[in-house]
Amino acid sequence: MSKRGENIYKRKDGRWEGRYIKERSANGKARYAYVYGKSYADAKQKLLDRRITQAQNIDCSPSHTKYGDILRNWIAMSRVHIKESTYSRYIHLANAHILPYLGELPTGKLTTQTVEKHISFLLNKGRVDKKGGLAPKTVSDILTLIKGSIDYANCSGYSVNCYLDRLTVKKTQLDMRVLSVDEQHRLCDILMRDMNLTKFGVLLCMYTGIRIGEVCALKWERIDFSEGILSIRETLQRIQATDVGACKKTKIVITEPKSKKAVRDIPLPGFVLEYAASLKHNAKENFKQALYAVIETYGTEILDDSRRINALLMDYAPGQAKERKLIVSALEEGIGGNLLKARDRDSSELKLCVNRCIRCLVDATWVTEEAAQFAVDSISYALGIRITELPQKKINASAPKQDHSLELIKGTILSNNADLPALLNQYQVIGYKAFAANPTLENLILPQAIREIKPQAFLDCIHLKQVSLPAAIEAIGAGAFSGCDSLETIQIQPNSNYTVVGGMLIDKKNKTLMRVTKSASSKCNIPCEITTIQPRAFERIDICSIILPRNLSVLSGNAFVFCEKLESFEIDRHNALYSTIEGVLHSKDRKQLIRFPSGYQGVNYIVEDSVEHIADGAFCGTANLETITFTSNLKSIGAKAFEYCEKLSSLVLPSSVETIGERAFQYCNHLFSIMLPRGIQEIGDYAFCGCTAIQAISIPKSVKRIGHAAFKDCASLRKITMQDNIEFIGDGAFIGCADNIEIAIKNNSYVERYCSAHKIKWSVL
Repeated sequence: MSKRGENIYKRKDGRWEGRYIKERSANGKARYAYVYGKSYADAKQKLLDRRITQAQNIDCSPSHTKYGDILRNWIAMSRVHIKESTYSRYIHLANAHILPYLGELPTGKLTTQTVEKHISFLLNKGRVDKKGGLAPKTVSDILTLIKGSIDYANCSGYSVNCYLDRLTVKKTQLDMRVLSVDEQHRLCDILMRDMNLTKFGVLLCMYTGIRIGEVCALKWERIDFSEGILSIRETLQRIQATDVGACKKTKIVITEPKSKKAVRDIPLPGFVLEYAASLKHNAKENFKQALYAVIETYGTEILDDSRRINALLMDYAPGQAKERKLIVSALEEGIGGNLLKARDRDSSELKLCVNRCIRCLVDATWVTEEAAQFAVDSISYALGIRITELPQKKINASAPKQDHSLELIKGTILSNNADLPALLNQYQVIGYKAFAANPTLENLILPQAIREIKPQAFLDCIHLKQVSLPAAIEAIGAGAFSGCDSLETIQIQPNSNYTVVGGMLIDKKNKTLMRVTKSASSKCNIPCEITTIQPRAFERIDICSIILPRNLSVLSGNAFVFCEKLESFEIDRHNALYSTIEGVLHSKDRKQLIRFPSGYQGVNYIVEDSVEHIADGAFCGTANLETITFTSNLKSIGAKAFEYCEKLSSLVLPSSVETIGERAFQYCNHLFSIMLPRGIQEIGDYAFCGCTAIQAISIPKSVKRIGHAAFKDCASLRKITMQDNIEFIGDGAFIGCADNIEIAIKNNSYVERYCSAHKIKWSVL
């Protein structure tokens, strides 16, 4: 993924383009040239190589070469082995204090006296605003740049007649006053009143001595609450953007600490740990305050710019990506504007608006009601609306109750109600998950009053067999009948929006195939006008083959999950996006394997050489496969890609694989051996959960993070070999493994503490 300011962009043709300064005109205007690569990494490497080549091929004649060119090239070459913050500092000092004065000098005229004179000028009058001299520390850094560039020039054959070994800048030592004991007590008293995240940062600095950048880079996972240990592994800095084309003047970077000694573990006092636990618990409330601060600073107009507010929240509330995503989604659905309008009206209108906003988020973004409530609460808080005073809707399971929009919500109707049609007659809308996981529902006849069925309304009603929909139905949400494994028929009265063709429920307006019933033909021929197939549409349907239409453009791999008789896919040859190779569904360019037929009769499969990505759920539920052979072109494996591949016994992933999605090998209970690629950095959440046959596994040195429940319920797993760079192990990573599990590690204090806390044996390699 390209970073802001790198001048690397993805083209419409799929290639990556890198831009660099080829030369400058007499007036200093840049002239650009370009390099191209098949991937971001390829383009980045070519860009770096081109810059180094530039540095090596400039004219070495002192009379022709300007000192500014030497300095720029030396800084460009230094970028390879210095931190980004250091590089940014070099660029700033060079542009502000060296190039304007010495940049146009030929190297032959750069003398010791010239540099000495310039250093003296900087100390006395060097400020950009002409109001005095620079600090000795800054001038010392500038002198370091000049010395380094001259050494580079002499090593490169320029023969610069300038000797600066004896030239130094005496740094002034600032007097530092330490707070007295009484002052410390008073400061603590102030900090502990109405403790918030900012005050806690100051308190943490007082009792640990950590730097401000280290405080700003902290994550909750860096505090071991069981051991009372704070781990310092990162520091945060705001640096100047250096590359041409950067959208902002500055950017935030998180890097390794200042030195190796700065990587340390610090014990926390008990009361500091208690405050940390309390703040972690109230993290969402802190996020609300951050959003409030953004709107207070920038005004309510910021609500119209979701991208801008997301960028600001990254500064105000770093590390809370899920919350930011919720807010952005809410704003894109117009929630902020609706609440602003309702705020100026009476309280009853506000109450209705809040309820409507929550429902809108649930329906439009498919989030839980709790998540939608949080997003609306946060925006309301930031706008000064006291949402907490609004009465919360209470659901009485023993007595049917309807809200203002005549929507049936989960819990309103008990599962054992016999006279369901009569009860439903009071409603117009079947709400989000209203009947989800209902164990008794078998036959459903919806009355004419029902106008809408919200997403996942009948999710996982495993005994539901027959559904009759009224003619008045106007909208059926995504996944309304997902997980209804026993669904035999769907009947619908003549309707302008929906129809049932060959056992398939079809949204006529949006040309979407929503759900297939058990009455469908064994060779399913989808109507040619269909453009979208919803997730889980064919789940557990007994079809042997399927013909995908020419206009199909949106397809999820898990649309065909657990179709145990499906042996092959066919696709209309005129389809622009999809193709098949020996019955396996691929993208048109053959770089992505989208879906493998679950009923494939062979036990071995060789992935095509062209495949670079295994899509989400691509092999999920494939019953017969025992071995899969990959090529060296494979780069990524999607989430749940091999979930429930129950006969898969061994797997060797090529070193080219960079990412493995969460739950990728979940419940592969015959998988006893897997070789992980050397370049992988993270083992995702639940990656090997339920792989009961694995007895031992070696974690490559590249891995830094092991996700939550990564090896949960691996009942045979007895030995794990880890290297010295593991930085995080998630909750329950080894819960349910063999009782005598042992972790063999190189010197790694974090893993040692983790093993001690979770009573896991460990040994040193």
